[in-house]
This record gives sequence, structure tokens and C-alpha cells, in this order.
Amino acid sequence: MELNLNQMIDTPLYLQVYQDIKDKIHRGELKYNDKLVSKRQLAMQNGISQNTVLGAYNQLLDEGYIYSIERKGYFVANITNQYPLIDCDIPISESEIISKHKYDLTKSVPDPALFPYQKIGRLYQQVLSPDNLPILSMTDYRGLPSLRNGIQAYLSQSRGVPCHPDQIIIGPSTNYLMTRLFEILNLSPGDRIAMENPGFQGIMPVIQHHSLTVCPIGLDDSGLIIDQLQKSKSRLTFVTPNHQYPTGIIMPVDRRLELLNWAIQSNNRYIIEDDYDSEFKYSGQPIASLKHLDRHERVIYLGSFSRNIAPSLRISYMVLPDSLALLYQNFKVYHTMDVNTLSQFVLAEFIQQGDLIQHLNRSRRFYRKKRNQLIESIKNVDPNAIIIGGQAGLHLLLKPSVVFDSTCFLSKIQSAHIKLNLLSHFTMNSNIENDQILFINYSSIPLNEIDHLIQKIYHYLYASQNT
Repeated sequence: MELNLNQMIDTPLYLQVYQDIKDKIHRGELKYNDKLVSKRQLAMQNGISQNTVLGAYNQLLDEGYIYSIERKGYFVANITNQYPLIDCDIPISESEIISKHKYDLTKSVPDPALFPYQKIGRLYQQVLSPDNLPILSMTDYRGLPSLRNGIQAYLSQSRGVPCHPDQIIIGPSTNYLMTRLFEILNLSPGDRIAMENPGFQGIMPVIQHHSLTVCPIGLDDSGLIIDQLQKSKSRLTFVTPNHQYPTGIIMPVDRRLELLNWAIQSNNRYIIEDDYDSEFKYSGQPIASLKHLDRHERVIYLGSFSRNIAPSLRISYMVLPDSLALLYQNFKVYHTMDVNTLSQFVLAEFIQQGDLIQHLNRSRRFYRKKRNQLIESIKNVDPNAIIIGGQAGLHLLLKPSVVFDSTCFLSKIQSAHIKLNLLSHFTMNSNIENDQILFINYSSIPLNEIDHLIQKIYHYLYASQNT
């Protein structure tokens, strides 16, 4: 039996053997009760050791794909009741991922230098006490009351979000909360949801899971184009008005009012506002949320602590209109709280003691310095470059003055262990111009390496020039 093996990649050979045989079983090339070739024979046929084959066979045995009969060999098991094969790559460890990409400019990961290690450590010690028995119990299905109180106070003070704690739902991620939201709204397959184009692609798995119809809505200088939204006949729209992802457009108040007016034209229309990095505005006053203007309870507000504290905290939140918060009560018998209780207690204390505001102020100063350095480094190399959306947030768009072959550039940049997206990665239709615009998330780049990184990016841009 010939196997598809590649000794030039990092994946161990025994895992490649295991995956190849498993795939053959799922595809029906190896059928129930078929006998596998012996370890010695398979090793000889594929130029690998018998120990490699043994490791693969043991893994397949453990997972129930094959069974063994003493002195007779290995046979394909009955997998009728197993889950269907998902088309994905063999998983690799986090350490391997990190080693392949020295710089990942695609994700908003907070700089580790900002994490308040000592403060968080003290809070864990403080909360983890024999006298604090509630830490051993399940919390309210909406989340720990003291944490929801803290989030309510923070949102009222910093984001102008009018709400009370009973409207706030805690969850481990935005996608988790979106799933809960779609359940509350009782969406049916084919229901329409409008998405900014270009826009945030991270919630697409949830949308696809519910078989919703995505309506791409274009952008102009003020953000989402309302005329296109009207024509889409969508029931929901997902927007990032305070720092459009990924273009950085800040939606002006007149467009916000138009959007709110769209929502009240039908009883079942809602706006989902993802306020993902609003804390980081580098000039002028922070812009109040769209929810701040909502007088008819049509805005569902999303926020997270992943970008401003740490992704590992796994705490996001959703603010529901009162009517939907009441509906959510009907689901409490089906859902338990999926966020670690201890982490909720710690974060509640972190907010209530004023540490969150201090942390955000420190982070804003830190990221402003990074952004300024990034822009200066770009202008030093390419004075005619166009920088888009850098007035807020943790990313910007760069349109170099160099016209380059995007496929060649991405290949070269990846070989240099740099992970980078183009604007076209965020669009739902092809646009050649978007292949000439780089998306750069600078949050986790060390400050003293920014200049070197930009020079390296431009080295590969020049090496990929169109002639």
C-alpha cells in the first residue's frame, strides 16, 4: 500500500501514515474487515521504519479505526457510527505555528509587555480563598452578577452604552454569543444578514452553520452604504462603526442615524454593533457607540476583553435590548455558563478597583507610540505610500507606491516567516485594487523591531514588482 508521505515537512511521519490510512478508510478505499498490510511490508513499501508504522497503527487502534486479531494482523473497523471526516490539515502544535511565523500581522493579539501580571496574580490569590465559597459554584446563566455590574459601569462611563446588568450576557467568545443571539432571534435558513464588504470574516462559520444568506454591502467614505442595505432586504446587519474592520473608517453621526432609521422601519430588524477596539483612539475624544444613539432598542452591542487584556481570558459580552433579554430567559434551562467562574471573579475585581481603566490608558499610550513608529518607518522607506485607517485601533492599511505581483509577494513574505493579509482577504468579491493594499496589525510587534520589519516587507515588495 503506497502512502502519501512528505519527509520535508514538520509533521511526524507516524502521524502522516495515520492520517493517510484514516483518509483511505473514510473515502471507502479501505473497507470494513479489509486486512491491512503487515508493519514490515508497509515499512518496506514506503521506505520508513516499522516503529513509524507501529505508532500509526496504535493511534488508529486507539481511535477505533482498525482492530487487531492475534497472529492474524490488523483489520479495518466498522466506522458507521463515527463522525464524518472533516476536510482539514493534520493539526500541528502551537509551538510549531509560532516557529513558522516570527511576525503575525493578521491578528489583534495584545503585546505581552502590557499584561498586568502582578495585579492579576494578586487578584487570583485574593479571590482564591477558602472563605470565598461562591468560586466553587456555577454562576448565573448570564454570567457572574458582579462582573455584569462592572461591565455595565464601564460601558456607561467609557462607551456611552445605556444598559442595566440584566441586559448583559457573558460568553467565551464573540462567535459563542452570536450563536446564542441567533437562537433568541429564531432565525431560519435563508434569513438574510447584511455584512460590510470588505468586512470581518471571523463570524462566517456561525452564519454558515445557521444557513443564513449573506448580503455583502459596500462602503463609501462614511461606511456602510444605506441604499444597498435597503435593497438587500436583510433582517440583520453586522457593523463595526467606530473603526470599520478592516478599512478603519469611522462612521459619522449622520450615517449612524440613517442606519438606525433603517432598523426601525420593520419590527424584526436589528443592528449588531461589534465595538471590537474602540478603546484605542489616538486623537480627540473617544467616539460614543452606535448603541448610545439607539432610542428604539434595535442595537445589539458586542464587546470583548481579548484585544485589550488577553485572548486567553476568554471573556466576551453582549448587551441585548430589553425585549431580547427577556426572551433569553427562556433559554436558561438549556444553557449553563461556559466561562470559568474564577476568571469572572478576578475580572470583576479588576474592573471594580479601577484597574481596567488604568490598563487601557497605559495601553493607549503604548500603542500610539507603536503606531507612530510604524508610520514613520513606512514613510522613511516609501514617502509616497498611502496609509489608511491609522487614526484608531490596532491595525492600518498600507498602499505602497510599488505596484507588485500579490501572489509572488505573499509567497516570498511567507517564506520569510511573516504572516500578512491583503485587503482582498476581507472582501466577498474579487477586486484587483484590493490586492495592492496590505493589512498590518501592529499590536504584537515589538517596538524596537518595527523599522526592521518594514524594511523587510519592502524588500519583498520590490522583489515582487510588476514589470
